[in-house]
Amino acid sequence: MAALPVPDGAMGLAAVLVVAGFFLGIGQPLTMSLIVQAVPDDARGTALAIRLTGNRVGQVATPAAAGLVAGAAGVAAAFWLLGGLLVLAAATVVRRPG
Repeated sequence: MAALPVPDGAMGLAAVLVVAGFFLGIGQPLTMSLIVQAVPDDARGTALAIRLTGNRVGQVATPAAAGLVAGAAGVAAAFWLLGGLLVLAAATVVRRPG
């Protein structure tokens, strides 16, 4: 997402969008399987519902925040914000050895 404002032409933008779409699409099935493996059998429905609720909140809050940032700092800043949020989310779930 952070690379979206970088390309100058349509082909470069298309390449960035293909890569971003691929990697963003991987997240949904991986988080579903991670949750199913991490919780007890009798709590799967609740855990998946909480995940879905968080997903929906993010689908509402993230575009609203991006719109506020884009209005104040320009359109490219919104993509930098989304890229930063993805890096922050990835950093919070990285497993550290030990």
